[in-house]
Amino acid sequence: FRSCEKKKRKGGYPIVLTASAIEMSDFNLDPFVAFVGGFPLGIFPKALLRKAVYPPVPKNQDGTAKFAPYGLRKVEALLSEEFGSENIATVHPIHLDKFIGPQTKVVGISAMDPKGLGFVSRTYTSILGLHGKPANWLEFEALCSMKAFRRYHPKIIVGGAGAWQLMDSDLRARLGIDTIILGHAERSLLEVFKKAMNNERLDEIVEVEGPELAEAITIRSPSIYGTIEITRGCGRRCHFCSPTMGDAY
Repeated sequence: FRSCEKKKRKGGYPIVLTASAIEMSDFNLDPFVAFVGGFPLGIFPKALLRKAVYPPVPKNQDGTAKFAPYGLRKVEALLSEEFGSENIATVHPIHLDKFIGPQTKVVGISAMDPKGLGFVSRTYTSILGLHGKPANWLEFEALCSMKAFRRYHPKIIVGGAGAWQLMDSDLRARLGIDTIILGHAERSLLEVFKKAMNNERLDEIVEVEGPELAEAITIRSPSIYGTIEITRGCGRRCHFCSPTMGDAY
């Protein structure tokens, strides 16, 4: 991988990419601990949880994330080709205030299970008989309430496998989300980000089609757990299973 070290920039980076504190952790390389993201952990201080349960991924000397979710790295690679890697920073949310400034136009957020509505989260919460907001939801809310967002007002674009959980317009307004991208990034991501960079009006929800194999792009910086992509979607296309009916390669 190419080095992702960057020089500090006064005024912030034009494009900043991030995810919730839970998704920006490798859980000390223990995949079983990662299930706690679906548990209601509001009784514990976030500072304690971030230190003991889902610590931040290591950072580079400049403060950018040394590792990030694979999908976020995919977006980073796409944007780097269009806008230049020097204008993009991928960071853990606790470091956002060091990278967002008056020059920041867009913040892209990857969301895998922002409200804890995924199968694993709901299953474990039901089995344990727990109530309240799951940690995934608490950390996503914490991310969206960052002071830097309110101070500099960048466009907030959310995508990822769990973006569908944020479809409610009142919820998006409360969280300050400008646009939700549903689907794969390759075909429409750049168009959305170009509009945001030019201060143009954004659609609240953008649904995109899956890419062809030739449109897939290689990530440029390390992903969490060393994830690589060897296929996308499910090729079985069972007629009773709607998630498998989309394009796959």
